[in-house]
Amino acid sequence: MNVADAVIVTVSLAIGAWQLWYFLGRRSSAAPGEQLKAGTQEFRITLEGGFSPDLVIVEAGRPVRLEILRGEVDPESEHLAFDNLKVTKTLAEFTYVPVEFIPSDPGDYRFYCGTCDGYVVAQVGGEAARSNLGRGHQKHG
Repeated sequence: MNVADAVIVTVSLAIGAWQLWYFLGRRSSAAPGEQLKAGTQEFRITLEGGFSPDLVIVEAGRPVRLEILRGEVDPESEHLAFDNLKVTKTLAEFTYVPVEFIPSDPGDYRFYCGTCDGYVVAQVGGEAARSNLGRGHQKHG
């Protein structure tokens, strides 16, 4: 084996190790976008052809604040509504709009805008909510 071969093998091993760390390494238990501060569960959601993320898991009984960025000009995406919370908002283009509510009962809270929808899933207890982060939900994948 010459020097060039040794360099190629070393670089290949380093790249392989990095890929293993990046894709399989330990992840934080917080949901993407969640700000873990006392009292309010905060999430940032982007609306561009769909909601991202379209599933947010929260603890029932605690205040929730969604900051929704409408990153498109489609008039269909101007009005946001929650089915069972009686919450509606007008979303300005390219601006974060706060949506605040308290999911008093565990369950699914569907939100939608035009043809796009997403879910806030309220669960009992902080540990119950954290245990499912990143794993989807039975009804929603």
